[in-house]
Amino acid sequence: MVVNPYSGNAKRRLDGQQALAQIAALGSHAELRLTTGPGHATELAAAWAAAGGDLVVAVGGDGTVQEVARGLVGTSCAMAVLPSGSGNDFAVGVGCATVEQGLAAVAQGIDVAVDVCALNNMPFVNSCGLLVSGLVSGAAARYWRWLGPARYTLAALRILLAYRGQHVIWTFGGDGAREVAAGRYLMAEICNGPLTGG
Repeated sequence: MVVNPYSGNAKRRLDGQQALAQIAALGSHAELRLTTGPGHATELAAAWAAAGGDLVVAVGGDGTVQEVARGLVGTSCAMAVLPSGSGNDFAVGVGCATVEQGLAAVAQGIDVAVDVCALNNMPFVNSCGLLVSGLVSGAAARYWRWLGPARYTLAALRILLAYRGQHVIWTFGGDGAREVAAGRYLMAEICNGPLTGG
């Protein structure tokens, strides 16, 4: 079990010991691993998969899920999600909008196949935001966590007051057929799941 101890709002956060107790109540054994910073969840998940583990439970928000998924790409190890972040778009999209739904999926062995996408060789499972989307996410990460999803609204308002887009040249297609679009763009979101940005 990979737990982000700083994910989401402190009042609603599922801490590692709570998550461990809830998994144990299902009759399952889990080992608790707390993340210490960016990229650590990827390392922990990859190490567990390399050791022969068959399931990693990601406890956190979309960032934690993203990192755990990166560590599991190319392995036979599955991922379960107990949503505990300020953004839980992936969890909602796969039917685990609450901790209880996530626990039920683990208890019942419910599997949901999910495609893995990549941009510049960086895998993602839910969405990849470019231009203003990335700027908003970066700004929201610097706001107080107790604000929850409101962090993103505040960051969007602040960024959009000054951001006027960026000149971009998009090239689409493959196998010889290419389409090019150029212009000033505000945002691009590549979505693999049904939700992004709440």
